[in-house]
Amino acid sequence: MPLRHNRRLFRQTDCVYSSDVDLRRELLSAVILTGGLALMPGLAERFSAELHSDAFAPCNSHSGLKARVVCPNNHTERRSAAWLGGSILASLGTFQELWISKQEYEEHGPDILERRSL
Repeated sequence: MPLRHNRRLFRQTDCVYSSDVDLRRELLSAVILTGGLALMPGLAERFSAELHSDAFAPCNSHSGLKARVVCPNNHTERRSAAWLGGSILASLGTFQELWISKQEYEEHGPDILERRSL
């Protein structure tokens, strides 16, 4: 079964379809698999095969890019890579400027996310 049909595990593939065409190249250039699911044997290969399948042909042909799936080799790195990346990002001074308070969100609604996006 194609990954894009497995809603519980692979919603990320829908993210590529719904993104601006110009952003797809960047999204597909480094897909990083982390966390407990990344420990599943063969997941990186299956995910890569799906991203290179006919289902993603519009994304791949438009951007001229073949998707790159990265999965840390060691189990500890797979489990903790997302947390480590998040902690590094949160420690950056510039990231502090992107935070959205509850008051700001209530005042501006979801539109504030676009104004403060990375």
